[in-house]
Amino acid sequence: MASKTTTPNVPKRIAHAPSLQSATLKRPVIPTEFGAKVPTNIRQRYLNLFIDECLKICSSQQEAFDKALSEEKVAYERSTSRNIYLNVAVNTLKKLRSLLPCPSQGANKPNNRKVVSHEAMLGGKLATKISFSLNRSTSLQAEDLTGAALYRRLKEYLMTEEQLKENSYPMACPEKPGRAVVFTVEEKKTADSSCRVCCRCGTEYMVTPAGNCVRKEECVHHWGRLRKQRVPGGWETHYSCCSGVVGSPGCQVAKVSVALVSLLPLCELQHLSQ
Repeated sequence: MASKTTTPNVPKRIAHAPSLQSATLKRPVIPTEFGAKVPTNIRQRYLNLFIDECLKICSSQQEAFDKALSEEKVAYERSTSRNIYLNVAVNTLKKLRSLLPCPSQGANKPNNRKVVSHEAMLGGKLATKISFSLNRSTSLQAEDLTGAALYRRLKEYLMTEEQLKENSYPMACPEKPGRAVVFTVEEKKTADSSCRVCCRCGTEYMVTPAGNCVRKEECVHHWGRLRKQRVPGGWETHYSCCSGVVGSPGCQVAKVSVALVSLLPLCELQHLSQ
């Protein structure tokens, strides 16, 4: 007689449906613009790089997306061509990476790699069985340059007064003690003595009696030189830094403006050199 077996009732398996709200937000996308000055794929690539850096310093994803979008928008509005956009975007990426906190020294992981001696690296297995010595030439020993010997060696590098003037070396002013004169830089006259004209971007800014900027404003300028290039029908002048035309917005952003004038107190010259 066959035995009768019973099986317990097993509930039917039900697959879990994914929730509508995902844990991660979708990254923003640059809209396609016909005839744009910068290709959309390049803008999207740098936007993703900005987002990666902002996620490391922002507390939330939405905050990182907003910050990355604003930085990319500023870089795009400052640029008039693809080359200028690439230059500005790279500087922005460097700025975002500089905001990251430095890792602590205690977080460094111990190095578990096998230590190989310099002798074993050069000679292999035979280095432990062979000895050698290195004979240095006595004619190439360093001379003890002090006092008069050092002066004689350096005297040949002294520049004449004409060479100092030609290379814009600050020299003592004979009329006003305590001040310096730069001969090859043209002085830009201004109505106000506290007003300076930036030698890089050409904008005017105010300074304190000590020579410091009253208000810190960014200096947008071209760090390259103007160069002429032959084109069909004539010549064109471009900047060597970003290939921008004359009058185009600058491709480099500095923290403050600077000025060179022919007569400055020594304290101001020391401040500008820092």
